[in-house]
Amino acid sequence: MRYMLMRKADARTESDPQPDPRVLAAMADYNERMLRAGVMVSGDGLRPSREGCRLVLRDGEPRVIAGPFTPSEELLAGYSVLEVDSLEEAIRWARQWPPEDSEGSVTLELRRYYTFEDFAPSAGLEQHRSQARLPDELNLHLTFPGTCREAMGFYADVTGGHLEALIPYGETPAAEEVPAAWHDRIIHASLNLRGRRLMGADM
Repeated sequence: MRYMLMRKADARTESDPQPDPRVLAAMADYNERMLRAGVMVSGDGLRPSREGCRLVLRDGEPRVIAGPFTPSEELLAGYSVLEVDSLEEAIRWARQWPPEDSEGSVTLELRRYYTFEDFAPSAGLEQHRSQARLPDELNLHLTFPGTCREAMGFYADVTGGHLEALIPYGETPAAEEVPAAWHDRIIHASLNLRGRRLMGADM
């Protein structure tokens, strides 16, 4: 199960965007221990609220409010995402938070992520499942011996990506340069995966 370990803000984090080098080193060691244990998924620190804003929606109309915000203890200074077996395990890691941070006087909060299993079946849930299958990053070009159409359809089904181009030779000027049997073969295919591309062609 996945938990977010949140480091709540305070007067220091709101006044100074640069962490003390000693704290930065201690956090790096802490993160390294979690990475080696296979617990840490990701994590980031956040700059002070004066550099951000809030969007408040009322009756669907957004209003932008510039920072800073108070009280500071209600804000977030950073977070880590942990993959653990239980809340108790997440707490054990949270207890190891580096004491160098604010001389050991910090407030941490643990919140569990929702999973797909928490929701009743619905079309919206299936759309979320499809989006979750998308790879984080990809730009790749593959060549096929005449099976590009089938292969790209398969990849679209597996990843949930959007097949944005599937162009046969017969619909391009290249039609004059290939045998008639190749007019339905693919000269360019493009599968959109989070803005990245898996491309292919029959060669």
